[in-house]
This record gives sequence, C-alpha cells and structure tokens, in this order.
Amino acid sequence: MVNNSLAQNLILFKILLYNIVKNNCNNVIAINEGVGNVKSHEKMLTDINYTGNKILNDKFNKKFYISNLYKIIRYKSKMYDVKINKIDNVMNKYDILNIDFLKMDIEGYEIKALKGYSNIKKGNILVLESHRNLDELLYILKIKRYDVSTIHIEPIDGFCSIIHAKH
Repeated sequence: MVNNSLAQNLILFKILLYNIVKNNCNNVIAINEGVGNVKSHEKMLTDINYTGNKILNDKFNKKFYISNLYKIIRYKSKMYDVKINKIDNVMNKYDILNIDFLKMDIEGYEIKALKGYSNIKKGNILVLESHRNLDELLYILKIKRYDVSTIHIEPIDGFCSIIHAKH
C-alpha cells in the first residue's frame, strides 16, 4: 500500500514531512510537485501565514490578483513558480504502481488534477475539496467510474465542500 502526498509550498511540505515522521507513517511517499492536467509552470500566490494559496493561471485569477494588489502588498504575500505535472506522470517518475488513498486540497485545481489522473485502480479512495465547482467534480468522478452510490459530500460553508469517493 502506498499513500502519496503532493505539496508544492516548501513550508507546507516541511510540515508534511514532519507529520509523516511524527506519526510513523512508513507507507507514505511525499512528493513536492504540483498536479494538473498538463505539464506546465504556473504562478502561485501564498500569504505570509501560509494559510492559503491561489494559482494565477487564467484571466479570472489574474483579475483577482490585480484587484487585490493592495492586500497582497499589505499582507506580504509571496509569489512562487510551481511546476505542474499530471498525476500519471508523477506516478511513472517515482515508479508508483497504485495510489490507494489520495487527498487533494489544491485550491480549485482539483478538476485539472483529476483530468490528469487516468491510472485509477479499483478500491482507490479519493478525498478532495471543492470550491464552487461541485457539479463539475461529481461529473468527472462519474466519468472516472467512481462509485456514485458511495460518494459522501460534507458541506463546509456556502461555497466549499469535502468529497469522499471510492473507485
């Protein structure tokens, strides 16, 4: 059994490594790469407290960035270059045959990550967060043959939910 954790932000990645050791998780492979539907580079905006990230890759997000420039400067946000790769490519790169459990909280990039993940095996468990895109995420899970009868949706607030699905 192999669990995989992907975290692009270096501080969060160090916290992940610490938690893996502290909890004696010997079946987790920590990989510091971003995931999406194509191999690319994106810009990621992170606030100084590392409590939130935002990928700036399309017109809506660039407008968000420009309209919030004052807050970005005031709260000392940082910009990172993020290497994006498909989950399938990451699995091949690290000789990972199967992912039993995959958790994604990648600030709205979950749909792109799922589109780059075709090497799904029976029994695979997925936990992800949705950001105003629940219908599209559920549609993709259905296309990828996740058992829709076992999908559990846990609302967090008016625009965000946690989704648990089993293949």
